[in-house]
Amino acid sequence: MFLALPIVEDEQDEQKNCSMMRNFPFDQKKEMCVPVHKSVKERYKEMTTQTGWTNTASFEEQIDIAARPGKIFALLDDARNIPQIIPELNNIQPSGNDVYMATYTVKVLGLVPLNFSLTYNVAGDHYPEQVSLYFHGNVEGTLRWMLTSLGTATHVVARADYKFSRQVIDDVLQSIPAGDNSILGNIFQRGTDMVGAGSSQIDLVLESLLTKSRDDVKQALKNLKMRCESF
Repeated sequence: MFLALPIVEDEQDEQKNCSMMRNFPFDQKKEMCVPVHKSVKERYKEMTTQTGWTNTASFEEQIDIAARPGKIFALLDDARNIPQIIPELNNIQPSGNDVYMATYTVKVLGLVPLNFSLTYNVAGDHYPEQVSLYFHGNVEGTLRWMLTSLGTATHVVARADYKFSRQVIDDVLQSIPAGDNSILGNIFQRGTDMVGAGSSQIDLVLESLLTKSRDDVKQALKNLKMRCESF
């Protein structure tokens, strides 16, 4: 969760902010009691990077599939099938105990790749009603598949609850110097201009990342439907 603190205008206000944070660890309090001379933009950047994670993406997508729940459950309950359903997972390597190492690649703004290294595993929670896909590493959380029988068909709900490492995002942003005229720098500049002068590169990346991850889940459902209905 991003932390929103009052803007420090004078020493008295700064003392108030520090007293509000008395329950935080000492090192975190030092970072959050920002000096008076820092700009609002600098303070905002510090506050949004302190947790080390993006906000949790929590959403649902759904689809109807002309296949019985047991067939869909069997496909989802095999971790080897997941990259065919979510092709953004690449560089798959078995890690033992049905756990796999992978990279989740998201192209923010359609061009800039963010590569999140992770491990994943699946668990058939309730046959044939629910399968969970667990992520650990630079992506933390769950994609849960809930299956409801519609006779010879199945209603599938994909419930996502996961977050992304800010370190991966910050490394990309820090690689772009101020006033950079490269293709990458120009992409960010045009995007920032489109969403408004009050927005920053981090706003742009986070919005694009969460939108693209949701689109990936929508596409995963379509891929699941195509696989289950084709054999």
